[in-house]
Amino acid sequence: MAPLANRRLDALTTLVGWINSTATDPLERTRLSNEVVRLTTPLDSADQITLVTSHPGAGSPITVVLALAPLLKDGSTGTFVNVATVVIPAVGGLIETVINPANLVLAGTDGANSKAPCLFFARANVSPFTPPGCHVSLTH
Repeated sequence: MAPLANRRLDALTTLVGWINSTATDPLERTRLSNEVVRLTTPLDSADQITLVTSHPGAGSPITVVLALAPLLKDGSTGTFVNVATVVIPAVGGLIETVINPANLVLAGTDGANSKAPCLFFARANVSPFTPPGCHVSLTH
């Protein structure tokens, strides 16, 4: 039997930081803080998701806020709800935060206007600034 793949490496989706070209995404680019990312797999279909945040060092601590939104029945984006906040010290480092999708609650009327699994949109807000080398991603 072949060894199992490392799911953290196989399913990593960049929310903030540099993206290399892949077979499904031929563009090399940098995703910016607060950029909305449409995911191909709904996050609420996973047993758990992990927010991976890192930076090599900055002049002050960096705060990362992860927000998720559902895909509504009419094809539009629902309301973003903050689901995790991480503070990385000024010296830098890597922090992995495990999130249980079963505990996530949709905003207001989004529940009636969506059908689970529906959490297809994510964004990460990095503040007070995005230091060089900062990377924020999701995996499940």
